[in-house]
Amino acid sequence: MSLASIELPLGVFLLCFGVFFGVYQWTSSWEIGAETPAGTVMLSALPVIVGLQFILAFLSHDISSVPSRPLHLFKKNLNEAKRKLGGRV
Repeated sequence: MSLASIELPLGVFLLCFGVFFGVYQWTSSWEIGAETPAGTVMLSALPVIVGLQFILAFLSHDISSVPSRPLHLFKKNLNEAKRKLGGRV
């Protein structure tokens, strides 16, 4: 469990909410022929921006958490240690 496991679902949710809310408000304003208020535009834009930032933070964390030592070498060394100690590791 890390912060990245919270960033990805929250980022996807905020991004989807912002896009769907913005499209809905834009189409409803277009149908009645009125301009969309600035507050409504910001209410749509802010979740999109924050959602993208969360997704980028998740990708950064995911890329930076690549193991520096291959797992098969670790298992090989562990098996060798077990043989030397007679299976007491």
